[in-house]
Amino acid sequence: MNVTGNLTNQDCTTMFYNLSQEHQDQYFFRVQISNFKATAVCDALQINVTDSPWSPIITVSGAQTETQVVTVTCSAVTPCPSAPPRLTWNLHQDSASVTESSPNGTFTTKITHNITLTHAHDRSTIKCNALYPVTGGDKMADSNITLSVFYGPKNTSVVVSPPGPLSAGQSVTLSCSSRAQPPVQRFTWFRRSSSSGSSGSQTPVNVSAGHTYSFNFTAQGDYYCVAFNALGNKSSPVISLTLREDLIDLNVPWEIILGAAVGILVALCIGLFVWCVKVKCKRPEDTQQDTIEQEVDDTAQNEEGKEASNVKPDNETTEQTVRGSQAPPTNTSIHYAEINFSKLRRKEVPNTHKQEPVYANIQDPKAEDISVEDGYECLYAKVKKSAQALTADCVV
Repeated sequence: MNVTGNLTNQDCTTMFYNLSQEHQDQYFFRVQISNFKATAVCDALQINVTDSPWSPIITVSGAQTETQVVTVTCSAVTPCPSAPPRLTWNLHQDSASVTESSPNGTFTTKITHNITLTHAHDRSTIKCNALYPVTGGDKMADSNITLSVFYGPKNTSVVVSPPGPLSAGQSVTLSCSSRAQPPVQRFTWFRRSSSSGSSGSQTPVNVSAGHTYSFNFTAQGDYYCVAFNALGNKSSPVISLTLREDLIDLNVPWEIILGAAVGILVALCIGLFVWCVKVKCKRPEDTQQDTIEQEVDDTAQNEEGKEASNVKPDNETTEQTVRGSQAPPTNTSIHYAEINFSKLRRKEVPNTHKQEPVYANIQDPKAEDISVEDGYECLYAKVKKSAQALTADCVV
């Protein structure tokens, strides 16, 4: 321990060498001259000894805005001015340090460096180290800060989805991005029509606002976005949207092509439906009439030449006889009658093992002049009814 200074000048400094934990205690200032002794018991000084040195303090003067010049200072407490700490940092090597005293009698060692801020300094880290000499070696303490630099939009760009040449009517989305501090407040989209006759002289048209711009592609054109924040704006490079080469010479609007395709498809469906109705959905009455007339004609032809006497009524079937007027027996002939069953209603016939023949009386208007010697001339109509068709046999 060594006391230095001039008391008459109110300079009284005490130097402790090889400070250790044993020096941690409460100290009082005392003046002693010969037999006079005075102790400042009311103004005690507490000394605390720590094993680690004090960390340096980093400060930045001025606003941290792009293009601004700021001063960065690293300072460290200097308990022993005769052996100040050695300061280093990552801004500039071999910076000169200065030890300054403060009004309260303490000492501080500092290093400074001036920086012109750019957007590249944003979020960069400044680190400062303080190396204190102690007995048996050095002890180091460090600290760091991160800069937050404000700047206008940078690196504004546009991404197209899907990429490449587009088809007419295809949906496309443009996305705009930009780096800024504070963050981008708004995006604005502009379009310049692609015209060979006035290339480079088009007036940009504001088409949308927002981070993304989605639309249906109809014509070639140049697009770009502009990013804005409180410190400025920045435009993106121009993106040219082109039409696929195989569709460039197509002059018909895509809406007309789409409408024509839909109309043709609907017409084909309607025509197919009508054809099915006409061909496959015939009325049951028409089919029944055609079948009956065909079978009646076939039966009449098969029965030609048969004698009326060979046809006898069935005892188990209801028989009705149609009587004709008297005629000479020598002029006997066979007469045929046409029966039209188209107006008859179809009746359900039970499915039995034995089908009963059904007879109907038919009055032939030409039979009035025909006479039968031994009896009456009879006209029988035998109608056979089955599940598929009706057969009529007429015999005179």
